[in-house]
Amino acid sequence: VDEDVFVMITNNRDRKRPVSDSLLKLGWERLTKNDHMGSMVRFNEAWLAMPKNPDVHRAFGAYFMSMKRPLEAHDNFQAGIAIDSTYAPLLKDEALVYMQERYQMQQEGRTRKAEVYLDNAHALLEKAHERNPRDPVTVYNLFVCYVLKLNCPKAWEFHDKVVAMKERTIEDMYLVRLKESCSR
Repeated sequence: VDEDVFVMITNNRDRKRPVSDSLLKLGWERLTKNDHMGSMVRFNEAWLAMPKNPDVHRAFGAYFMSMKRPLEAHDNFQAGIAIDSTYAPLLKDEALVYMQERYQMQQEGRTRKAEVYLDNAHALLEKAHERNPRDPVTVYNLFVCYVLKLNCPKAWEFHDKVVAMKERTIEDMYLVRLKESCSR
């Protein structure tokens, strides 16, 4: 930890969250530039300022996902969820790790494990959607879950929500599966 940052943190103990959030912002900027060392330094400083900030654990999880280390990402997302089990961004990010792992299991022919990961992702996405029903990433991934689970009424419902949001297009493989498996 940089000595100046340490002094700033200790001198602002009554402003833990703003200091932590400010350091996180700097860390996110560095992570988007693939500066893994710099981002982790800032994330650690943010943790030092406020260990109970769920966004710190979200940042740690994102860091490990950027390094393709899902086990460490899970650990950090789950640590954040343990602090705030209703924080939609953390729930969504943890679900997305499960979705990636589900895809990997499918590729390896481990269908049962893939189904478990899909169920885990679906449950987390449902919770995230309850807290933030307008998040396009959550809505889209719920659509994907419903298509994969062949829950046709819900798949069409979320298809329509994705289309109405106009945030992204639906991938052909999911649209084809929806139309082939679920008549309207």
